[in-house]
Amino acid sequence: MRELPPATSPSPSPSSQPISSTPHSNIELSPPLIAMVVVVGTAFLIVLYTRVISQLFRRLYCRYRRWRRRRRLLLFSAPSPMTGHHDPVGATTISFGSSSDYFIFSPYGLDDSAIKSLPTSLFSKSKAKHLACTNRDCAVCLLEFEDNDYLRTLPFCSHAFHVECIDVWLRSHATCPLCRASVIRPDLNYNY
Repeated sequence: MRELPPATSPSPSPSSQPISSTPHSNIELSPPLIAMVVVVGTAFLIVLYTRVISQLFRRLYCRYRRWRRRRRLLLFSAPSPMTGHHDPVGATTISFGSSSDYFIFSPYGLDDSAIKSLPTSLFSKSKAKHLACTNRDCAVCLLEFEDNDYLRTLPFCSHAFHVECIDVWLRSHATCPLCRASVIRPDLNYNY
């Protein structure tokens, strides 16, 4: 067998290569460029994800703080239904000041004398079953009435609420939280 010499072809000169006139020429992406785009894209997605999650948790935390503050006001600043004065549990360790400091929400609420004039009663599940009462939960705190809960019944609409809940409401509003009926008659002269 005869061996042929290797074929050599002339190397193309730069001017002999055809220049593509189309704007969609093939661009070769090097691996470092691909890695850099992936890293930047991943970083962008991580930052976006953490921002969205942090806003969600911030809203939940603010909602929790508002709920905790309302509960603290109810527990530590509401007058006891039995004695009519402040009887907070744990008041020796936590001082919130007087109730007048915390219940100046609006000039349109009722004063304490008007609120105290509204009737209160003791809730009993056995008596509530015999009545045609459909209202067995407090619309302010959304908890069901339990045995021996003190309730305040509004005179015109007959809606009942926990004493602590409705007292806080009435200090800033003069209407029922459910039906917006007036709590007191307009001809009565209360200082509010």
